[in-house]
Amino acid sequence: MTKFQSRKQNFETVKNNIFDLIIIGGGIVGAGTARDAALRGFKVALFEKNDFSAGTSSQSTKLIHGGLRYLKNYDFFLVREAALERKKLIEIAPHLCDIRDFIVPNYKWSQDHLLLLRLGLIGYDVLSFPKNLGMHKWYNKDKIEKIEPLIENDELRGAGIIKDVMTNDSRLVIANLQNAATEGASIINYCRVENINKKDEYYDVKIIDLENGDKYSVKTKVVINATGPWSDIVSKKFDAKHNNKLRLTWGAHLVLNKKSGTHPVLIVNKDGRAVFLIPHEKFDIIGTTDIDYKGDPDLIAPTEFDKDYILSSINSILPNNKYSNEDILSAFSGLRPLVLKKTDTSEGKVSRKHLIRVEENGVITAIGGKLTTYRLMAKEIVDKSIKILKLKKSEHKCLTGDYPVFGGDFEYENKNIYFQNEKNRLEKDFGIDGETSSSLTQCFESVEKLIRVYGKTDSLIQKKKTIESFGKVDSEFELGTFYFCFSFCFDSQIEYEYTHYNEYFDTYIARIGYVIF
Repeated sequence: MTKFQSRKQNFETVKNNIFDLIIIGGGIVGAGTARDAALRGFKVALFEKNDFSAGTSSQSTKLIHGGLRYLKNYDFFLVREAALERKKLIEIAPHLCDIRDFIVPNYKWSQDHLLLLRLGLIGYDVLSFPKNLGMHKWYNKDKIEKIEPLIENDELRGAGIIKDVMTNDSRLVIANLQNAATEGASIINYCRVENINKKDEYYDVKIIDLENGDKYSVKTKVVINATGPWSDIVSKKFDAKHNNKLRLTWGAHLVLNKKSGTHPVLIVNKDGRAVFLIPHEKFDIIGTTDIDYKGDPDLIAPTEFDKDYILSSINSILPNNKYSNEDILSAFSGLRPLVLKKTDTSEGKVSRKHLIRVEENGVITAIGGKLTTYRLMAKEIVDKSIKILKLKKSEHKCLTGDYPVFGGDFEYENKNIYFQNEKNRLEKDFGIDGETSSSLTQCFESVEKLIRVYGKTDSLIQKKKTIESFGKVDSEFELGTFYFCFSFCFDSQIEYEYTHYNEYFDTYIARIGYVIF
C-alpha cells in the first residue's frame, strides 16, 4: 500500500512514466476499473474532466439491486447477475450498503395481474439463490397499510416486501478511487484527455490540466474509454469513422419534504414505468423518468415535465398523502448510457446489460450496465486489457471480490456497532456534539482510517474554520467540510483543498453526500 499522492505529485508521475492502462472517466466504471487493475499490479492512471462521479454516478436512484422490474423484459440473466453481485458488494462495502425492506404494491389498475406479480416475486427469490437477502413476504391490503400508512389507497390490493439495498453512489466511486490510489494508481480530476495517437506499441495520450492550462503527453499500452454518456463523443475525437453505440435515456428525481416511513416503495406507474419512493435521511427521493435524449450530455437539468410527471405519478397512488410543489426541495437528473439496438424498443424496455468492446483503434470502450454490476464490468475490462498486453490471466487474477473497498473492513452484521463506536470516539476525542458526530459517521467512511492517513487532525477540526468561498455556514456543515478535506485522499495539502475544491457539488454532494441537488 502506497501513500496518497498530491495532485502535483500525480502530474509528475504521469509525465515521467509509461502506464499499462490509462482510464478516461472518473465515474463508477472508471473507478472500479482503476481499483481492479491496480490490485492486479498494473500501472494505472485515470483522468476525469470534471469532479469524480460528476455524471451518472452521482445522479442514480442510490440503489444496489437485482432489478425486479427487468423480469418483465425476460432479462433473467441480468437479474441473476445483479442479485448475486448485490451480495458481493455488501461484503466488500458494508459501510455503503443499507439493506432495506422494499414494498411492491399492486393496485386494481396495475398492468400486472396480482398473480403475475406474486410469481415475479417468487422468481426474484429463485434468481437470487443462494445469495438472496431473505425470501419475499406478501401482505393483504389491511396489513400492508398498517406497515406503511403512506400507501393507503382504496385501489390497493396488497403488496409484497422484498429485501434490496440502498447506497451512496458518489461515495462508492470515491471509495474505489481511494483503493486504487493506495495501490499506486495516479488519479487526477479536472484533467481532460484531448487526443490519442498510436505510436508503435504505445499510445500517446495528450492531456490538459483544466486548472491552469498546462499540457502533458502520457504514454500507455492500453486506453480505456469509461466515460458513460460521453463515450460516443470521446470515441469520435479519436476515430472520425466511429458509429454511435449509445442510446441515452434521461432520468430525473425530485427531493421532497419527508412524508414516507422507513420503507422504500417500488411502484409500477399506470404507463408501465417504474417509480421509486426512497426515504433518505430527512427527506424523500422520488424518481425516475425514462426518456430518450439526443442532446449534449453536459447540458442536462431537471425540467417542468420531470416535476409534473413525477408528482402526478406518486400522487396517483397516495391520495391521502399527496406531495405538492411546496414540498420540492431540489431535483437532479442524469443519463443512462444504454447499449443501442437496431430494434425499436421503448425506453423502459431497453436492456441494462453492458457491452465491453475493443474498437478498431484498440481502445476499450465500456457502455451500458448499471451501478450494481460495475465490478463485473471492471473485471471484464481488465481481462480484455490483459489479452491486449499478451499476458496470462492466471498470473493476474481479479482480486476486487476478495478485499473490502476503502473504509469497509468490517462485517455488515457489525455495522451498527462500528458506527456507534466511531460516534462515541468523535464525541469523546474531539468534543463534537452527538447530532453532528452521527451525521459524519453516517457519511459512510472510516474516520479512524482517514485520521491515520492525515495524521493528527483534531486541532484542525476543533478550530472549525469557515471556508470563505462558502460564506458563513453552520457548525454541522463546517464539520462536514472538514470531514471532506480529510476524506478526499488525492491531495494531502489541506490548505490547497480549501481553495481548490470549492464547488457545492464537489464538497456537499460528491464528498460527504450531505446535500442532494
